[in-house]
Amino acid sequence: MANLSELKNQIARTQDTNKITKAMEMVATSKFKKLSSKVLGMQDYMRDTYKLFVDIIANTSDSQYMCNSDFVPKKTLWILVGSNLGLCGGYNSNAIKLAKKHISKTDDYVIVGNKMRNFCKAENLNVVNQFLSVDENFTIQDVTAELTADMIAAYNSGSIQSIKILYTKFINNVTFEETVLDILPIVKKENLTNRNEFLFEPSASEILKSSINFYLSTIVFGSIMESHLSEQASRRQAMDNASKNGKDLVDELKSQFNRKRQENITQEITEIVAGASAQ
Repeated sequence: MANLSELKNQIARTQDTNKITKAMEMVATSKFKKLSSKVLGMQDYMRDTYKLFVDIIANTSDSQYMCNSDFVPKKTLWILVGSNLGLCGGYNSNAIKLAKKHISKTDDYVIVGNKMRNFCKAENLNVVNQFLSVDENFTIQDVTAELTADMIAAYNSGSIQSIKILYTKFINNVTFEETVLDILPIVKKENLTNRNEFLFEPSASEILKSSINFYLSTIVFGSIMESHLSEQASRRQAMDNASKNGKDLVDELKSQFNRKRQENITQEITEIVAGASAQ
């Protein structure tokens, strides 16, 4: 067992660490609250946008932005979403684990966050663009200005045949799910053929051509921000667990300290008594 001085130092170090984890938990909570109302409202908007474009596709006789369910692309542009910082539980490791099931050396990659950059570097993947400064102030204009036009140009030219995003879907405060979303092309399901739920003017084909940038920017931006919300929730949860474990460790160290001190006192009394008896 460590001596009293060592135990006292361990207690002090653990308490200092607890202060850091508590502070990080508070920061993550603040960012989570700032993001939550914005992102949770955006989830419905993203879902409605996706459904709208499915309806547009259903009313389009032929388009390069749709495909059959058995379509297999030769080359895919992946958007991999991770965080810049660690200490957020399994947020990054789970996303990377899913990415390893899908990656191909022949695909292109757009990365969000330092953790995904390090992963792509380690796997020697072809990174064509990167976002390393995503925070709660990140806007859809950032996506539109730096990413959407290049992706559409590559897709229209045929250099890539599909666009997918791997992100962490926010379900609730303690549940997040790593998800792969097919952005383009949109799969045209048989039961959507000849639907007349909407009347399009001009034609659905013309609307699709003119609004594909809007669709792409909306889905990509929403997915990135949903991942960012999941990151903050995961970090808050991880730091809360770390603080609880730290408190338990401090209690255990204090218990050891008190036992050791009592042993020392008992030993000193025993030596005094033994010395007195000898005289």
